[in-house]
Amino acid sequence: MDETELFKFFGARVKYYRKHKGWNQLEMALELGMHPNELSNIECGRRNPTLKTVFKIACVLNVDIKDLFEFRE
Repeated sequence: MDETELFKFFGARVKYYRKHKGWNQLEMALELGMHPNELSNIECGRRNPTLKTVFKIACVLNVDIKDLFEFRE
């Protein structure tokens, strides 16, 4: 998996857990203290989130960080 694929995979996992929580992007962005466009760019794999942002995402989604990177078949 290259860097681009990793960002897309991470973004898809964030989107999965966000939807599982019943939030839209605006609601989650407000929880994270970021602009909805920033969250959209993360979910689409266009933006590389900082480690601090990854930690905040895991916290607001109430998941372990590893769950955001875990590959499942």
